[in-house]
Amino acid sequence: MHISAEALARYTAPMFWLRQSGAGALDRGDKLDEYRTIDTLEEYVLIDSRRRWVETYRRVENTWIASLPTIAGDPPLTSVNITLALEHLYETVGIAPTGD
Repeated sequence: MHISAEALARYTAPMFWLRQSGAGALDRGDKLDEYRTIDTLEEYVLIDSRRRWVETYRRVENTWIASLPTIAGDPPLTSVNITLALEHLYETVGIAPTGD
């Protein structure tokens, strides 16, 4: 299924991005700044590819708020009213829960 750039920009509430090794500064800097210009974007979720680590940036009114990184538990996605199951994100890639 193809989703046009116009539809993506119009209907995007959360956006997920898989963080690659060494790209953290870019993901939290220039890339985040660009995504903040999307009017319909309410959450930007960074998922680390090397360890259990999820960061969420949320638009609250017109201010972006960074959450503390989640390494255990299930972070909420308020824009779509669900909880992100951290266990399911990492179950097929062999990254054990913190403390194992």
